[in-house]
Amino acid sequence: MEISKDRIRVTAQLIDAIAGTHLWVERYDRPLRNVFQVRDEVTRKIVGSLASKLTQAELARVSLSHTDSLDAYVLALRGRELYMHYTASDNAKGRELIEKAIALDPNFAPAYSMLSHAYLHDFRYFGSLKPKESYQKALDLASRAVALDPSLGYARRALGMTLLYGMKHHQALTQFEEGLKANLNDADLLVSSGEVFIWMGQPEEAIKRIKEAMRLNPCYPNWYLWTLAGAQFYAAHDYEGVVETLRQMSPLGEARRILAASLAYLGQMEEARAEAEKFLKDNPSFSASDWASRAPFLHEKDRRHAVEGFIKAGLPR
Repeated sequence: MEISKDRIRVTAQLIDAIAGTHLWVERYDRPLRNVFQVRDEVTRKIVGSLASKLTQAELARVSLSHTDSLDAYVLALRGRELYMHYTASDNAKGRELIEKAIALDPNFAPAYSMLSHAYLHDFRYFGSLKPKESYQKALDLASRAVALDPSLGYARRALGMTLLYGMKHHQALTQFEEGLKANLNDADLLVSSGEVFIWMGQPEEAIKRIKEAMRLNPCYPNWYLWTLAGAQFYAAHDYEGVVETLRQMSPLGEARRILAASLAYLGQMEEARAEAEKFLKDNPSFSASDWASRAPFLHEKDRRHAVEGFIKAGLPR
């Protein structure tokens, strides 16, 4: 950090101490009018940048330790980055890249986990024309990942999420708990384990796990907020909480439908309709009933509550 008469210059770096490599570097050059304002601005920027970099660094370390093929490693991570955009086209592109990675190394466990997630995204979000086939592919791939490395938290998470969407709530929770035994501080696993309690209608346990994960990973990615909002909406019916949570999330993506429904339940219909319109621009084929047919609600009353909220906001039945 350098401070002159009227300017402050800060260089921030993230270094992998084990590998000795630079993961991220950023330089800030600001007028020194208010040192505390500058400090807060730089802090916000650093935290925002680190959230994705830390996640990528952890996944890269796990992935590289499971393959000797650099090409397979690069293809898998590029594929994951694409499917995490949560769009149908990028999900398809991501699948293709990860499939190429597996062709290069058929024993690359993290790649099977990633491909399982991509197929489950097809089933969950993108109205797969062959939903049963997409689901079975996700299940087979996740099972293969766990068979290759039972201690891999990412593999347990993939299998847990797939079992959850197969309405096997307790089996899903078993996978998450097995993963947490081997990976005590795996915040992603902890958040995903909270999803089981969301769909079982137990918001207290879901929110407890998600907030503990946020404590473990203070630079948490966007989807932690999405999952927290899901607990607040589907299970707790805390609509004000949903709005507060999702106002921190950018981009909103699929989570926008929860925001629209919460605003509708709060009686803020103009805002609800506006959010629903934005959601439909990116998801023109969405229908509440089709989505609900795939959502793993344990209780029908919770399924009806979600569908009614979406319809109330102006989303298609």
